[in-house]
Parts: sequence; C-alpha cells; structure tokens
Amino acid sequence: MEYIYMLTEIDDSGIPIYRDEFLEKSKQNCTILTTSEYATFLEYENKNVVVVPDEIMQDYDKNLDAKGKRFVMMEVYRNEKFENWLSFVFKENNERVEGIVIKYAYASVIHVATENRKSVLVEQNRKETSMNSEEEYQKLVSELKRQIEILQTELKQKEVTTLSLSENLNSSSHYIENLQKHATNLDNELKKYKSFYNEHNETIQFAEERVNHAEAEIQRYMELYKNVLSELDERKIELLELKSKIKKH
Repeated sequence: MEYIYMLTEIDDSGIPIYRDEFLEKSKQNCTILTTSEYATFLEYENKNVVVVPDEIMQDYDKNLDAKGKRFVMMEVYRNEKFENWLSFVFKENNERVEGIVIKYAYASVIHVATENRKSVLVEQNRKETSMNSEEEYQKLVSELKRQIEILQTELKQKEVTTLSLSENLNSSSHYIENLQKHATNLDNELKKYKSFYNEHNETIQFAEERVNHAEAEIQRYMELYKNVLSELDERKIELLELKSKIKKH
C-alpha cells in the first residue's frame, strides 16, 4: 500500500513552490497528483504523475487576486468538480493506495478521502506559523469567505431569475398549447368543409354550369333587346322625317 502525494502550490507568478520535491518524487515509484504548472518541468512522460485538469484549478484561481493564494482557497472552499475527479482517481487506484499526503488541510481532499476511507496526512501545521503570517492568513480566509457569500447571494438571485423565467416559459407554453388547440379545431373545420365540397362537387359543378348557361342566355336576350330598341329608334327617326316631308308638300 502506498500514499499519493499532492503538489499543487504555486507562487504569485505561477511558479511551482515545491518544484524540486516534485522532480525528486517523480523519479520514485509513487503516484503524484499535480497541476500543469508542475508537469511542464518533467523531462519525459511519467505515468505516475496525474495532472489535475486545468479547468478545475481555474475554478479555484478565478476569484483570487494572486495565484499564490490558491492553497488558501483550497483549504476553505470545496469544489465539486475537483471532488468528482479525485474520487475517480481513488477508485482507479483503490487496491494499492492507502491515503494521500497534502501540504495543507484542503477541504475537498479531506472530504473525498474520508468518503473513500483513505487516510490523509497534512504536512504543514498552521500552529507553527508566525503570528503575522497567521493574521494574514485569517484575513485572507475572511476575505475569501466574504467572496463566497457574495457568490452564493448572486447564485440565489440567479435561481430566482431562473424560476421567474421558468414560470414565464410555462405560461407561454400554455398559451402556445391553446393556440395549437385552436389551430387544430380550425383545421378540422376546414377538413369538414373540404369534405362537404368534395362530396357535392358534381352537383355544384352542374349548378354552376346551369347558372353560367342562364347568364349567357340572359346576355343574349339583352343584346337582342338592345338591337330591337335600336331598330325602333331608327324607325321612329325615319317616321318623323317622313312626316316632315309630307307637311312641306
């Protein structure tokens, strides 16, 4: 049975603090959990070096004003993505791993190790630090907790907004559903009229033909009537002219 060594600490410039220790342990037959900052110093690929995905470490770093404070964030803040990843690592190495060695009491590491019944060895002891360092540490912890509270408040506000949007979406869904029902009813009515039209199409066509024929006959008789009137007008004119001639004689 062996212990996994975890080295993720960096300074404000992003340089690994325990680079020499990392390189020394990488030559030994032990598993090391580390970050890409450390892994870049490897001269060759080492299957015993397991790198934490960058996106997980970015979750820790995104709210820090200096990368060197990452270890403090890892002490006070549990990260679900990191915990899921670490649980997978433990399960993959369950038979040969007894526990994990960490520099500080990282919240997520302790939580996952406890769940997987693995022991945790913490190398650094806060009580051994100087008073100034301890005060600075407490201030940093307080600031990080304050930031976490702000993030939690923002999260609650987003949850309220999400709930409101969800309610609006449900309301819109009901409205759309009613429109769809109305459209379906109209479509059914249209189908009825089409069916009626198709069933009586021949009768309607015959009636239309009769109407068209009647209209044509009416038009023909109207033309004849106009012609007769025109002829009568001509005869009247001729008669008047004839009467006028008779009077002159």
